[in-house]
Order: sequence, then C-alpha cells, then structure tokens
Amino acid sequence: SDLQQRPAAAAAAATSEEEEEEGSGRMPWALVFLLGAFLLQGAVLACLMHALVCLSDLENDFVNPHDSCKRVNAIVRYEVAAQAALLGFYLLAGFWLLALLQLPITLFHARCYYRRELMMDVTEAFRELPREKRQRLVKLGYYLLCLLFVILRLVQATFNAVLHGKRAAAARNVEILEQLRAQRGA
Repeated sequence: SDLQQRPAAAAAAATSEEEEEEGSGRMPWALVFLLGAFLLQGAVLACLMHALVCLSDLENDFVNPHDSCKRVNAIVRYEVAAQAALLGFYLLAGFWLLALLQLPITLFHARCYYRRELMMDVTEAFRELPREKRQRLVKLGYYLLCLLFVILRLVQATFNAVLHGKRAAAARNVEILEQLRAQRGA
C-alpha cells in the first residue's frame, strides 16, 4: 500500500514540475502573431470604412469638398501605414501566403503614391468621386478576403495549439507510467 502511494505522489509532483518548466499556460507564437494581424487587419478595415463614409457624405452633399478631402487624406495615411505594417508583420512572422496576399495591395498603394493619386485633390473632388468610391469598394472586398484568410489561419493555429497541448500531456502521462513501471520492476 505504501509502495503504491509513493510512486503516485512522485508522479503527481513530476507532472506539476514539468508543467511549470514547459509553461503550458503560454500561447504559441503563431497564435500571438495572428491575433496581432487580426487587430491590424481590423484597423485597416476601419480606416477604409471611415474613408468610404466621408466619400458618401460628399456625394450626398452633407459636407463640403474641402472637409471631406481633409478627412479622407488624413485617414488614408493610417490605412497605408497599417497595411504596410501588416505586410512587414507577415514577413517577420514567416506567414508567406498571407504576405503574398498583401503584396498586390501594397504595390497598388506604392503605384498610387508615385503617381500622386493617393491623396484626394479638393479642386477635383467631385470629378474623382466615382473613381475613388469604386477603388475603395474594391479594396474593401480585398481586405475582407484578407481578413477571412487571417481568421482561417487563426482558427488553424488555435487548433494546433490545443492539439499540441493534448499531445504533450499524453506524452508526459506515458513517460510517467514508464517511470512507475521501471520503479516497480527495480
């Protein structure tokens, strides 16, 4: 009876020590990176939606062209910066497919910047309005597609973290059982 209780207590102590050493409560890095990417992608979408609302207000004559262009131009900087940060984030984290998915929109922003088409001109606001709205609606669809891919990768990383945790726990249990058998045989 005493021999059976000692190995069980030793096994419980070994299990708790191993859990503390491995840090089983920590999130895997992929999951942390993808949560950050999800937040950045949400920021990009929020910037784009704000610009679309400003353009819609201009179209319906709720605001004057000067105010609308000022608001859109201010938010475009944040959109482009967040999107470029997202691409860099994917490259640093090693998410090559997601980085490849962000590359066309980054090249589009670079092209618009070099052609000086990134910012709206107050004097041609009404003439450029249909093109600006159409571009932003296409970008909205593209960003929603990118968000879908981020969510899918986030779900995949979550399942991998859960499965890895269960496999690690099962491996520890097998190791403990082998140690108990070795102690009983000795």
